[in-house]
Amino acid sequence: MKTHHRKMPADYIRFGEAWFLLLVARCMLVVLPFRRLAPLLGRDITAESIPLMQNGRQAMAAEISTAIRRGCRHAPFRTMCFEKAIAAKLMLRLRRMPSVLFLGVSFEKGGVKTMKAHAWLQYGDSIVTGGDEMQQYHPVGIFYS
Repeated sequence: MKTHHRKMPADYIRFGEAWFLLLVARCMLVVLPFRRLAPLLGRDITAESIPLMQNGRQAMAAEISTAIRRGCRHAPFRTMCFEKAIAAKLMLRLRRMPSVLFLGVSFEKGGVKTMKAHAWLQYGDSIVTGGDEMQQYHPVGIFYS
């Protein structure tokens, strides 16, 4: 038997916020060149200099992750990993929760070498977006804010 989780008013508000910020993120990616977008993602850091982040608000990070997933399902525009990571980063930033956005690449070897890219977002020890594929990618850009 399937149980349904009753959504609270805060869930609907977070969904609306996530959907709107996914749209903002999509527009940013379409309009802004990366050199203008990068400073908005946070401070460019190396893997060795990632600061220790507190895990105090894991429940809120999980709720944001859920809201982003729900927003993607109802978006009539593209919502790939980069849009998800940017929107979640903005939601965390609005709550003064520091996060790290990773941009990674991988190379497929199958006849022709092709490069694939992926973005994921981390809060504390939790992966907020993009965690399902992150192991396949090598970070080439790390942004903290």
